[in-house]
Parts: sequence; structure tokens; C-alpha cells
Amino acid sequence: MKRNFIIALVGLIILILQQTVIMNISLFGIKIDLLLIFIVSISMFIDKTDIIFTVLPIGIVKDAFFPYVFGLNTLILVLVSLIVCMIEKKIYKDTIIIPMIFTFFATLIKLAITLLFLLPTGILGTNYNYIGKTVVFETLFNSALAVIVYNYVKRMMNSETLKREWKF
Repeated sequence: MKRNFIIALVGLIILILQQTVIMNISLFGIKIDLLLIFIVSISMFIDKTDIIFTVLPIGIVKDAFFPYVFGLNTLILVLVSLIVCMIEKKIYKDTIIIPMIFTFFATLIKLAITLLFLLPTGILGTNYNYIGKTVVFETLFNSALAVIVYNYVKRMMNSETLKREWKF
């Protein structure tokens, strides 16, 4: 309970940081999705039921910032976290390449679902060169940043503060 609350709180702080500071920073016109990287990283440490209750409020708050389709970000974050949570049980996750691969494919899933829902509405436009550039560079940038975020999440999950339960 305490661990899920603190992780959700950290996720909301990352969301606020992403919507205020990181959205103003772009490399080649691409913005890094720090929240997705964080969700992928925590999904490797938490079981399925806990991850849903941790990611769901973060996704709903993120959808409040997103002006077009409500629920799209929640769907993406919950789906990605469940996929990572199911796959990570079957592989060795102590190498640094695994979070990079998970983040790479999670970014691809996020972009595919976003394109699937928003391209028919005309919100994204039809600039396919920009869409292709976004797919290539965002997946690479997110994967590179995944190493730093994963190490932070690993230290956070192994800390004594998160291991102790609340006493009421």
C-alpha cells in the first residue's frame, strides 16, 4: 500500500515535471517521454495488480492535460505496463540492455496506438516525414534515457523506506 502510493506520487511528480519543463526541451523536434520510461521501469518491479492501481491514476491525470481524446494515455500506460509486467517474469532483468529494449518497444506501442487513434481524426495531420522522424528518434532517445531512469527506480525500489509497511 505504502509502496504503491509513493510510486504513484513520484509518477505524478514526473508527469508535472514532464508537462512543465521537459515539454519545452526538444531534440530534433522530438520530446522525450519521461513518464513512459518511468512506467516501464517500475513495471519490472511490481506485480500486475499493483501496477494497475499505480498506473491508472497517473494515466487519468495525464489525460487531463491531453486535449483531444480522453483515456488514450491511460490505455497506453496501462497496456504497456501490463505487457512489461508479464514479459519481465520470463527473462533475466539485471542487465542494463533489458530496460532499453522494453522502453524501445513500449515507445513503439505508444506511437502505434496514438497514430491508430489520432491519424483518422486529422489531429496529427499528414506530414509522414515528421511522423517517421518521431518514431525513429523518440524510440532511440527514450531507450537511451531508460538506463538512467531504470537505475534510479531500482535504487528507489530497493530502499528501506519502500520495503516497510505503514503502521496505523
